[in-house]
Amino acid sequence: MLERVALNQTRFHAPGLAPDGRGVALGPKLALLFASLDRLVGFFRIYSEQASLDDVLPSLHIHRVRTPVAAHELLVVLAVDSSYAADRAARVARLLGGLCFTGAGKHFVQYRDESSPLGYDVAEVTQQSGDFVLYGDAFTQAYARAEEVSFAQLLFRLQLIQVPGPPEVGDAEFLYVAARRGLGQALLRYLWRNRVACEAAFCDPPEGSAFREQNALWIVRVRGLPARMLRLFVRTPGLSVYRPVGANVAIEVGYRHPIALESCAQVFAAGKFYLFSGQRDAAEVLAGPLDFVPGDAFVQPTWDLARDRRVLSDARSRKPAPLEVPLKLVPSFAPPRRVSAALLPWAQASWLKKLVYALPPTLLRGHRVAATAELLVVVADSSLDVIPLGTPMQELAPGLYVPVGYELAPRTSPEVLAQHAGAGPERLIFFAPFLERPLAVEASALAPLERRTLAEIEIQRAEPAEELVLAEEPSGEPEIVSGKVGRFALWGFKSEKPEPP
Repeated sequence: MLERVALNQTRFHAPGLAPDGRGVALGPKLALLFASLDRLVGFFRIYSEQASLDDVLPSLHIHRVRTPVAAHELLVVLAVDSSYAADRAARVARLLGGLCFTGAGKHFVQYRDESSPLGYDVAEVTQQSGDFVLYGDAFTQAYARAEEVSFAQLLFRLQLIQVPGPPEVGDAEFLYVAARRGLGQALLRYLWRNRVACEAAFCDPPEGSAFREQNALWIVRVRGLPARMLRLFVRTPGLSVYRPVGANVAIEVGYRHPIALESCAQVFAAGKFYLFSGQRDAAEVLAGPLDFVPGDAFVQPTWDLARDRRVLSDARSRKPAPLEVPLKLVPSFAPPRRVSAALLPWAQASWLKKLVYALPPTLLRGHRVAATAELLVVVADSSLDVIPLGTPMQELAPGLYVPVGYELAPRTSPEVLAQHAGAGPERLIFFAPFLERPLAVEASALAPLERRTLAEIEIQRAEPAEELVLAEEPSGEPEIVSGKVGRFALWGFKSEKPEPP
């Protein structure tokens, strides 16, 4: 009969039980009981995907046990160092219908569950004879060991599972192509002609009986095998494609092993090479390590030494002609851009002067003009729609101008064209159909339009006089007269009018 473990309990009846850091009753070993082989394989399949089997393989034992009524079951005994590892194994085992026990020696008590989070203890130890005694909440059963099955024996006896769908190699760095003796040379020549880099090794079996089948193999390691070749090799008799799952282990493409082989590397000896084949339902063990050499070393060309292949020639090397494409101004069907410049012939200079008188100051600001020998160049900071004269120009790139409705061919990036022509904020380049060559105008030559159009003002210079006489000085001494004034002193006052000069 089981007893639930209480918090801070330190004494147990079951041999080997002791509380761990979380207070869980745990023995040094864990025992997992399965009723059939498929449930045991399912346990290793799920457990190998969640944790590494290399951690438990040194202490792992698989026993086929027999009950007193001659029923056979499978018991897995492994060492655990914490309740965390025991919880993982117990969770997977119960998922597949197995039972989990913990203890030491031959006595194992049921491991903790939801009914007793800290585990179980026994009221008394049974005296039943057997190699293993399991204490459950509904039974106490003794088991006799029938035989022990090694994990390696189980691993190599399991049949591969075919993966549905087209062959998939995932993110494998390289693949192995195994070819029989007669197909090895043809395979290497095929890869060499298609410029697929590969390395090859030849595995010759040891000499034996004359009636024994000699399975000599070419093992070709290919990096970056094209998908079309993968589909071809999978369907070709005598060829098998393998995907590496370890340093010396590979599984045939299109199949998978029930157990994750990469999690149990201890099973595979370092001096051998293992190929798990699904089509032939076999696991080939090759003597290793394999010595791979470049595949083109096995490709033997045909040698013909009958003639000397030297050809004398007087040809001399020279610098090749540069690859240059001239720029052309062609009509454009793209929507026009904003007009930001204009090229005016000198015949329209008088019209430009009249526009300067008619336009308000706000529209004249931001316009610059430069006079050249051929024409007038007007550039606006924003838009030049207010001056409908000359040839309107649009800016493709900073400093690069073409007429509205035109573009430059070849149609490369405008920034590249501007850099090639030397255009920029300090140097403006103009392309026009009536110009024999592009016109370059320095930015320093541009002056504000409202200042450039003002004519020079003739100013008269004032000459100073030699002597300036303002008025005649009065003669005699001044006389002050005080008289009686009435109530209205200013009435009747008459000023003296000055005499004309």
